Amino acid sequence: MVKLGCAGNLIKGFILCFNIFCAASGVVLIIHGSISLLKVKELRSYLQNSHLEEATVVPTIVICFGIFVFIISFFGATGACQESRILIDAYAISMLSLVLMQIILASLIFLFLDDINQESVRNFSKMWRTRNGFDNQMMIEMIQENLECCGLNSPSDYNYQNIPLSCCTKDSRACTIQNAFKIGCKTHLKDSIQTSGHTISLLCLATAAFEIGGIALVAIGGIALKKIGDVDDVFEKSDHPGIYSAFIIALGALVFVVAFFGCMGSLRESQCLLNLYALCLLTVVVLQVLLAIFVFLYNNDIQQAAFKGWDRLWAGKDTPLNNQTISQIQKAIECCGSNAPRDYGTNLPKSCCPETADICTIQLSFNVGCRQQIKTVIENSSSLIAYMSIAMAVFEVNF
Repeated sequence: MVKLGCAGNLIKGFILCFNIFCAASGVVLIIHGSISLLKVKELRSYLQNSHLEEATVVPTIVICFGIFVFIISFFGATGACQESRILIDAYAISMLSLVLMQIILASLIFLFLDDINQESVRNFSKMWRTRNGFDNQMMIEMIQENLECCGLNSPSDYNYQNIPLSCCTKDSRACTIQNAFKIGCKTHLKDSIQTSGHTISLLCLATAAFEIGGIALVAIGGIALKKIGDVDDVFEKSDHPGIYSAFIIALGALVFVVAFFGCMGSLRESQCLLNLYALCLLTVVVLQVLLAIFVFLYNNDIQQAAFKGWDRLWAGKDTPLNNQTISQIQKAIECCGSNAPRDYGTNLPKSCCPETADICTIQLSFNVGCRQQIKTVIENSSSLIAYMSIAMAVFEVNF
């Protein structure tokens, strides 16, 4: 197979830059999770309250994800630099493992959401019964302020007097039964956990699906790049179509990252991350549609550039360098001659036949000319890129 020079180096450089970005993102997740964990532990230390034990779960998960992303990025960047098959395989396995972890996380939330809900309501009810203690009183006020609820079942649980300010909006100077939040915290807590749980699990499943789509785009780009690599030498550098394959690989990687941060946004319930996720996803969809349109529009120009390069090679087939290049192309895409094997007369080169043939004859040779086969390779690669881009865009819009 002809080695892909320009596009191959482009892919290598992109993978390196992409994984450096991912490593930095992993470090940010680790720092963000660590700060959140320290704040929760500091609050636990201050209140000396066991009800905050569960609050350490989300920051811990974020830290673990950050470490895992950093390790994946290390495999990807090192594998690209060293061109190590082992590290690249480890990188691919790690990416699939990350998708699997998100599916498992979503499944666990679905399975245990009712149990989490019941336990949370039970703990809050227990806290309410012992609300005269300073720790529990502080926790109840924090919950009331954040969830905008009041009392266990309603504001009347305070016996219409001494209603705390946490039961009213922040701009209230005094809190009474008239301006207090009307919903009790028991109901609001249950609804909030139910909604958050379903949102997180569904979004994690959606992002896992998008990540699989991203991996598919990378794989499709790689396949197209390999096919185009077989006819690499017929193109001038300025006309090389490998950039389209590089672009779809870049899109696949971007889809993976965008989807991952969508899951993180739902897990952290971060409006900023979720808004960024929606904006990036819209951008990816637009880019995929533009790529498909561009490939369809310029497919004929790519073919003409390939024919021009091939005709240049064929015209100089008597020179050792061009002869070697033509032999490599014929062997790689299984073609013979410019238009047909008869272009060689009766003296066919061995590259015109399968490797099992001891002597290459017209009867044993590939019966397709290289001009036609080059056209087929370009059409198949272009269709693969365009249709996959459109399919992913439709999937992302309708999911």
